[in-house]
Amino acid sequence: MMRLADQMALKRYKGPGFDRIRVIAALIVLVHHCTAYITPNIAHDVLFSFSRGTIQFGLLAVSIFFSVSGFLVTPGLSYRGDITAFAVHRFLRIMPALVVNVIITVLVVGPLLTTLPLKEYYLDQQTYRYLNNLVFRTTTMLPGVQLDDGTSPTINGPLWTLYFEALSYITLVALFILGILTNRKACIGILLAVYIANVIFWLQPDIEKLGLERIAVFTSLFVYFFTGVTLSIFSKEIPYDYRIASLLLIMTTVALPLGLGILILPISVSYIAVYVGYSDILGKRPFKTDYSYGIYLNHALVITVLMVLLPTFTNFLAVLTVVTVSAFVIAALSWRFIESPSLHLKTRISEIARRQLGYFLVKKNSVS
Repeated sequence: MMRLADQMALKRYKGPGFDRIRVIAALIVLVHHCTAYITPNIAHDVLFSFSRGTIQFGLLAVSIFFSVSGFLVTPGLSYRGDITAFAVHRFLRIMPALVVNVIITVLVVGPLLTTLPLKEYYLDQQTYRYLNNLVFRTTTMLPGVQLDDGTSPTINGPLWTLYFEALSYITLVALFILGILTNRKACIGILLAVYIANVIFWLQPDIEKLGLERIAVFTSLFVYFFTGVTLSIFSKEIPYDYRIASLLLIMTTVALPLGLGILILPISVSYIAVYVGYSDILGKRPFKTDYSYGIYLNHALVITVLMVLLPTFTNFLAVLTVVTVSAFVIAALSWRFIESPSLHLKTRISEIARRQLGYFLVKKNSVS
């Protein structure tokens, strides 16, 4: 039976499906958010109802992102052992587009939508609190930005996941430094601990009262991330087989309406995502572009603009078309002028970071 590592080598470690999976996941989030035009009630999400509240489409897409991310970023640490390059690459993938997004939101979108005089808008402290998003402290309001009913819309809801993504990367580096990523028994132990913790948090109805809500949310995402990590580390032992992917899909379909999705989803979502990523199911060649982050990062801003400026524009298919086209255009511009140029700098910046770190360590040792 072919192993996952064999398929990875066959594809020269460039899975043709991963780019498409990420774009599809981003589009699922986009569609999920557009359903706010139909109903804000999450119970009306088909997957939410089918799974008896275990998961909804937006969260499924985010889980796919975390699974794929955990799988793809792990070799940079577990095999190369280069923490500096890992940190630089993650920073350049997330931050440049985020910085532009947040600044444009504050300086362009906010003034366009606010009911306040511009001077008052710019003097309001809440305007600059939105910049907290640059350090992953999620802020979703701008002063004077209101809907028809006087309530404040969530400006860019998807930003909440970036905090947990960054925390997952930090945790992965910590595990590498502790030697856990090279200790297979320890890896399995961490995966089981996170898996069990996620189930316990799910079964605990008083998470908010216990003050553990943020830890529970992190655990619910990290379990997917670390399952992806584990698939990467054990790629030489794990079979790459469509029958396993099919069986997991069937088991998930059976488990969800029974309310047991929490037990199978981290495994099934991660394995199926990796299987499809290294298959030709979605295409034989990787994309030369990656619009997924741009779509994910910017689509909610388009929705907010429509909700505030065109409150009577409520036809779901029309809204979905406008938001999708706008998100793709913005994502293309973001990739062309921000993300791709930034990623081309990763080798140079990694070298500079190593030199500076080496200089700092030498200077520190000489002083001591």
